Amino acid sequence: MSKIYNYLTLIILGGYITYLYYIKKLNFLIHERYIVFTLIAGIVLLIVGLIGLIVSKKDKSIIKSKMVKLNLNLVILIISMLIPFIQLRSLSSESFSIRSQSKPVKVSETEKTDIRQKINFKINTNEFTLYDWVNAKGLDDLSIFKDKEFTGVGFIVPKEGNVFSLSKFILSCCVVDASPVGILVDYDYQKEFKANDWLEVKGKFIIKEVNGFKEPVVVPTSVTKVEQPTNVYLNRN
Repeated sequence: MSKIYNYLTLIILGGYITYLYYIKKLNFLIHERYIVFTLIAGIVLLIVGLIGLIVSKKDKSIIKSKMVKLNLNLVILIISMLIPFIQLRSLSSESFSIRSQSKPVKVSETEKTDIRQKINFKINTNEFTLYDWVNAKGLDDLSIFKDKEFTGVGFIVPKEGNVFSLSKFILSCCVVDASPVGILVDYDYQKEFKANDWLEVKGKFIIKEVNGFKEPVVVPTSVTKVEQPTNVYLNRN
């Protein structure tokens, strides 16, 4: 493989990372804590690739002998790199059921401690995030939820009847380890909304039997369709 091809690969990869940061979609792929580090890595790749390409241009014999191979490799590379530009989007309900079976979310002891403290010292649960309520479910104490106020944003994952899951994916590192989580909502949504629509839901929790199990379920007082947020995932602490 020619050195020129290697340098072009670095340029395209570094440029792609920088571009994703510029359009604010780098967080579609990685945890927010790694965004700055990844951006720096992308810029370094871009600079190294440009310097290497400039230096290699001085040796015209390399360019001539590798031109045919280089052109073919470059076309393949450009096509492969353009695909993510066109299709890049957040995970949605299509992958929710698959990942919920293969990647069940386990609430860590640290997360359990944090949410216990919030519940004990925070009266206004309207300020709880979806992440907080998911962690609260990990305490296996339904009394925590009864009559508590809920406000959350997520996308629709259909369940049986009028129940749907207001859902997001949690990232520990990157999209590869994304795990689906959600809070059940009892609302006849099908007349107004469809799977993957993003909603802001406000309401109160009740304890309801769903598929033979008692679950905390939100009975909404307000359901509003919203634009997909910039930060589409929940980032694990």
